[in-house]
Amino acid sequence: MLSLSRLRRWPAIIATIATAAVVAMLLSPSSYVTSEHLLPHADKIAHAVVFAALAIVWRWSEASWHTILPGAIALAGITEVLQAYLPIHRDGEFLDAAADLAGACAGLLIWRFIRPGRGGGPGQER
Repeated sequence: MLSLSRLRRWPAIIATIATAAVVAMLLSPSSYVTSEHLLPHADKIAHAVVFAALAIVWRWSEASWHTILPGAIALAGITEVLQAYLPIHRDGEFLDAAADLAGACAGLLIWRFIRPGRGGGPGQER
């Protein structure tokens, strides 16, 4: 039988796995990445959506917004620098990092609306 303490670990485990999957996706060779033929700036939209999802999953795991935001800044910056320097035929772009951060902020705001009793902004931390 699963204990309550074991169940409480699952959101953090899922958030960690999701983060690892995003890192793998962001550092995969360019031939594995979809192109923008259907929608201009599709890569920026994808960056924002992925980082919004990460922020929501990390809030679900009870990480605070002031932990998630610096983590998103670091992840966005590091992955863009690595894309520029690793031999994976990808370009590190400032606008991709900006889309990442916009998505993380959007995810934190979305969390406030889908979990109103638990907040996430300044002064509402546990």
